[in-house]
Amino acid sequence: MNKTIKEFWDYRAKSYGVLRSEHLNSSNFTFWKQELESNFPPGKRLRVLDIGTSTGFMAIAAASLGHHVYAIDISDKMIEEAKKASKNFLENDKLTFIHFKVMDAEALEYEDDYFDAVISRNTTWTLCDVKKTYEEAFRVLKPGGVFLNYDADYGKISFYNNFLETHDSKDIQDKEFVKYCKLSDEYKSQLPISFVSRPQWDVTVLRSLGFAHCEYETDISSKFNPHGNIGNKRSDMFFIYAVKPISRQSDSENVYMKIFMQHLFLKKREERFYANFFEKSNIPMSHFLVLLLLMEHEEGLRPSDISDYLLIPRQSITRIISSFIDNHYVKAIKNSKDARSFLAVITKKGKNYANHLFEQVSPSQIKAIDYCGVENWKEANKFYKNFLDYIENC
Repeated sequence: MNKTIKEFWDYRAKSYGVLRSEHLNSSNFTFWKQELESNFPPGKRLRVLDIGTSTGFMAIAAASLGHHVYAIDISDKMIEEAKKASKNFLENDKLTFIHFKVMDAEALEYEDDYFDAVISRNTTWTLCDVKKTYEEAFRVLKPGGVFLNYDADYGKISFYNNFLETHDSKDIQDKEFVKYCKLSDEYKSQLPISFVSRPQWDVTVLRSLGFAHCEYETDISSKFNPHGNIGNKRSDMFFIYAVKPISRQSDSENVYMKIFMQHLFLKKREERFYANFFEKSNIPMSHFLVLLLLMEHEEGLRPSDISDYLLIPRQSITRIISSFIDNHYVKAIKNSKDARSFLAVITKKGKNYANHLFEQVSPSQIKAIDYCGVENWKEANKFYKNFLDYIENC
């Protein structure tokens, strides 16, 4: 089957190269640069893998941001077009940031824990074994690395019928494109991925493989037209964002720093996703995050632990907890391990209130999962504060 896939995309390489060249010089390219920048983990020089790079569009976008990009495709003709495009578009200093190679996405030739980010656009619908590709993406990602997948449920549509419905008789005379549409329909009818519900299937598989933080948007097509003339409402592009968790077992300072940076990054994403909801409801997001944290730790937490976890000043946490106690969302109980402090425990009323708030937020905007536990977060934050103190004293 992989031989068929290679032959199909070798055949499409030249026309794809022309189309993507137009996109590189349009607002489409600006959009994708911003999209990658907003979803990449913190860091100026990330190591990025582009799976199924095609003619290099996404790889060029990532390299133009200053990241080191390794771009692969099973089609050597596509790789040839990608190299041409990068030379025509990237400045000389950025050309050294990008490396193209013919490679099978289901058998990556890279070592474990190698990349900060793995990206894929309009690729997974074309693959024979998508689960194997996801396994490989997980393997080569560093702990804390992100997987960004932009694709559509193309298995549910007919490219040929769609072409007939959306083009006039003059366009239909384009025998080459008609041939492409028919071949595409025949090609994808042989792929297992065409017969599952996406992106729900993808997210289920990613979680089963060990990705601890997965979220998705079912339609980002309204932001742009990524498919040229064949874009339509029946093939809305979805976006999947997944994070490879950091091990709970390691206690090295380097890992603590990574934990802290990932915590800040996920917090930033929560702010981005929840912003519109909280603006309309007049509920401070800090209140909501405290409730979610207490729901994850029903045994209760000290206010100081909540402060260290969420990076919210202790005075603010004290005020929030006091207001929750007044409204019977939280109760204070004695701390058997420390008589000088108390534990904040969420009540049934508090759980109902938190669930009510959470139900009003889109299910695709999934909250950050507690990877490492409060104690590890606390140690990570303490390490980072010591690091800042050291920098200030230098």
